[in-house]
Amino acid sequence: MKALLSSYPIVADIDDAEIRNAIEGFASELEMAERAESAANIWYEETFYEFPVDIHFRAGQIAAFVSGAISMARDLGHLPEGCAA
Repeated sequence: MKALLSSYPIVADIDDAEIRNAIEGFASELEMAERAESAANIWYEETFYEFPVDIHFRAGQIAAFVSGAISMARDLGHLPEGCAA
């Protein structure tokens, strides 16, 4: 049993994509999502301030905004293509 356990590879806390992002100067996807969500909240408050609050509509609008921001970040080279770091 001891021999079987020692043959498993050790899993690192950070993966290769995170290391590459740090070395190449890319922002993490989480950073981009947080910035986009903050901007989306401001946009929503300014755009829909006269309308009654619909949490489902708001969540959908903000999710679409964040998704679009992450997609644009990849297209513009701020995130590597296909990375989910």
